[in-house]
Amino acid sequence: MARDLQKITLYDVYLAVEESDGPHPLFNVNPDTNPQCKVGGHIQPILAEVYQEAQAAAMIRFNNVTVADIVDQINLKLHQEKLQD
Repeated sequence: MARDLQKITLYDVYLAVEESDGPHPLFNVNPDTNPQCKVGGHIQPILAEVYQEAQAAAMIRFNNVTVADIVDQINLKLHQEKLQD
């Protein structure tokens, strides 16, 4: 990695990996619901809105977590496991 791990966010990683060929949603609405069903006929746009809000919240969270944070958490878990042995 060319940058300091404290300067690389999970959002940066998401953009580099998941959006290299265009935006990819974290959640997908099933397009195969039955339009004749009371629920299936209305659920897609409702879930799409909920999923968009959840994705926006996830992107904010991703932007506040660095790769260094993840590495630190892994190292902490490894240290805790070592203490238990």
